[in-house]
Amino acid sequence: MIIKNKSIILIINLALIFSSGCAYFNYFYNANQFFDQAQSEILDLKDGEDFSPTIINLFNQTIDRCNIVIDKYPDSKFVPAALFLKAKSHFFKKDYVLSKSTLENLSSFDLNDFQIMESELWKHKSNWYILNDEKIFSDIKKIIKTSKSLQKNDQKLILLTSYLTLSQMYEEIDMIDSSLYFLNKRSIISKDRSSRMKESYLIAEKAYSKKKYDIALENFKKTSNFHPSIKINEYSNLMVIRILRELNQLDEAASKIESLINDEKFNSIKPELLLELANLLSSQNKKDESIDVFQQITENFPKTIFSAEAYFKIGNYALDIEKNYSKSKKMYENVELEFPSSIYVSTSRLRIKEINLIEVYQDSIKTYIGYINKDSISVKNSLEDKISFFYYSIAEIESFRFNHIDDGINYFNIIVNEYPNSSYTSKSLFSLYFLYDKKSNDKLKIDTRNKLLKDYSDTDYSRFLSNSIGIKIKDLAGEKMLNAEALINQNPTEAIILYKNILEDFPKTSYSSSIILSIAHIYDFILNDFHSAYSYYKLVKENDPLSDQAIYASKRLNIMDKADSMLPDSISQEN
Repeated sequence: MIIKNKSIILIINLALIFSSGCAYFNYFYNANQFFDQAQSEILDLKDGEDFSPTIINLFNQTIDRCNIVIDKYPDSKFVPAALFLKAKSHFFKKDYVLSKSTLENLSSFDLNDFQIMESELWKHKSNWYILNDEKIFSDIKKIIKTSKSLQKNDQKLILLTSYLTLSQMYEEIDMIDSSLYFLNKRSIISKDRSSRMKESYLIAEKAYSKKKYDIALENFKKTSNFHPSIKINEYSNLMVIRILRELNQLDEAASKIESLINDEKFNSIKPELLLELANLLSSQNKKDESIDVFQQITENFPKTIFSAEAYFKIGNYALDIEKNYSKSKKMYENVELEFPSSIYVSTSRLRIKEINLIEVYQDSIKTYIGYINKDSISVKNSLEDKISFFYYSIAEIESFRFNHIDDGINYFNIIVNEYPNSSYTSKSLFSLYFLYDKKSNDKLKIDTRNKLLKDYSDTDYSRFLSNSIGIKIKDLAGEKMLNAEALINQNPTEAIILYKNILEDFPKTSYSSSIILSIAHIYDFILNDFHSAYSYYKLVKENDPLSDQAIYASKRLNIMDKADSMLPDSISQEN
């Protein structure tokens, strides 16, 4: 929040000034108007939002008018005020050196204690961004103590600016509790309810962004009842509901939603309230009831951002709960039809493509199975490998994209049990090991591990797993590889760094293909970084074109290319 400064800018009898027809006053008056307009625009910004070109232009016009007063009318009594206004404008434009140097020009004028104190305060504000010296904290706190000597109103102005400055500085060094403490102190001394509500809103926003939910809830409750802005009042009520839901205070959240839905004053946010109700019901595992509310939104508020979200949620329900892929695809298609700029469009498109791929793979499996008994043994082996590829691709989508773990397990087991000699069997066992671990099924996890190590000991997946469970690695590269593997789930980014270090330190290691594939896997299935995964899969092929890893990478690249051709860049935008 920005404070209108009432200090160095003198209190003027406008009637007398206008009657005198002073040109320098007109320039100064215009400078004030531009500055106040810029401040008004800033107040409408969300926390952390950058200044618009309009705001920057208003500050530039302020500076231009102040320069005219300073340069053309150096003997005017408005020069100190113009210098200060110019300095503040530079500050808000982030020209901190210019702001400080402008303030230093005030030393040649006869200023009172309040004006001197305020000028020093703004110098400290600029110095914080120039020097980033934590000594500035104590400098500002000294000003707070010294302000006790000022008249009451002047002291309040110093305190308001000081508390806000300290709050911003503490936030920038990630001392959130201290930041909120000074914001609260500022709120306490605000002169009226309107100002206090603006302060409470700022506290609520900052607290919520830092997951200080109790503080956020307390202050959003205040602004939900008393904030002078209708929009902020509505938004605060919605935030109260969301925080209650996040704090698992579901009964209170439900009661709040019901009261607002039945209050005509909140008709403008009724679709948002219905969304909150549907999400609340879903969190209470009342899935059917939540779907009823989502459908109500699609019927009563069509072609809106809310109906788009509702269709997306219905699509998820059809996919995750009903396993009705045809219905879910239709719902996902409706998302873009309802509101093309919805944040759910890219994910909906990707889901549609993945469902289409499953359908294509299932049809291909039926076709190849029909031919499998009609050809020679060599052709049969080739067909079984193709069938395994289709099953593996479906299993990947089901397990790692749709989170249908049991379905993925079933498809991987089809490969293991029916096509034990395929090039995808060891990879399937490795995937099963991971999924059983995720399900905490220790028996099946151990059985799968033993089968992989015993029957497929020659594969990289077997070697990789043996290393991960503690088989002694005699070479240094192998030991480092084991360390990297141990970090995959807890810290995938650090695992990637370690893998890359191995490649750099041991460029000719026999593990290189496995390491590159591991990096690709992390990007692909853990970090969901489509483009990085794609580049490392390509690198696997280039590193050892005839390896098992290269064959797998080629198949994975084909899947990605198919999805990407249907939806450019969508995979990188997922979630």
